[in-house]
Amino acid sequence: MNPTVRAFLAVFAGVATGIILIIAGRALSPYQPAVGNDLSNLPAYTEWLRSLPDQAFGILLAIYLIACLAGGFVTVWMAPPLSFPPSFATGFILLLYNVATVLAFPNPAWMSVASCAGCIAFALLGGWLARRVK
Repeated sequence: MNPTVRAFLAVFAGVATGIILIIAGRALSPYQPAVGNDLSNLPAYTEWLRSLPDQAFGILLAIYLIACLAGGFVTVWMAPPLSFPPSFATGFILLLYNVATVLAFPNPAWMSVASCAGCIAFALLGGWLARRVK
């Protein structure tokens, strides 16, 4: 397979892995909105988010960082050897997803900064770990 196509597919697989883990982590989180309080009722959903303790946002931060780590790992594990780390592209795309989420819903400032700063770093760490395993 062409190395460029393989690298593109590896980044796609890494991003898909990261997004699946984020969705699964949110679904399994102990902090869930009440029945009927979902995105269809945005003011009530926003008010529920504002009432959450910092621990809930810490769990969400851990979910984002683990997703970036796993996404970077999958990307480098599948990609051919390249001079540019493909896990950086995976981390950047997951960072854009994170920024969209941060802008759409209220979050504490520390959570926004930490999640944005950690996305690329954890994706690169996942890529480094994948190179060690390969």
